[in-house]
Amino acid sequence: MMACCVAASAQHPVKYVEQMRPYVPRDIQPLQIEMYYDYEEALVAAKSQKKPLIVYFTGVACINCRKMEQLVWTQKGVANRLKNDFVVATLYADATYTALPSSQQYFSKAINRKVENLAHKIWVLQDSVFHSNSQPTYYFVDGTGALIVPDPAQYDPDPVVFTALLDKVKDIYNRGLK
Repeated sequence: MMACCVAASAQHPVKYVEQMRPYVPRDIQPLQIEMYYDYEEALVAAKSQKKPLIVYFTGVACINCRKMEQLVWTQKGVANRLKNDFVVATLYADATYTALPSSQQYFSKAINRKVENLAHKIWVLQDSVFHSNSQPTYYFVDGTGALIVPDPAQYDPDPVVFTALLDKVKDIYNRGLK
């Protein structure tokens, strides 16, 4: 039974969808980009779908994140790439209102506090795995979590620059599959 559920979530996001979907900005809702809100679930999806994973650290209250989405994501070429060529993990670093089940709560030395909500979980991931703490930040990894390109993308509202980066990441990823 468990294998069924993991396989299903590899194809479509399940974790935190109901809690986080209301925070998806109106500008990008019509694009129908499938977004994962849990890193581990997105990794499974990327591996199963054989696509690179964009780990997008954002925040509900992040003004530059909204600008990137409005000015870059909404461009047809970018939206099509995000929708068809990548798995997208949208991780809200200020999702303090989404409590974790008590069985998943623990003390983290990385953030020097108890991990009690989704934001704390994202803080630990961003700090411990990606060694950063700013938003918007985009990391590109494969289904094992290995970086495809060494440096993250940050705020640059030029769709041409972002499109070129997506194409570069996809090319590097596809060359690694052969």
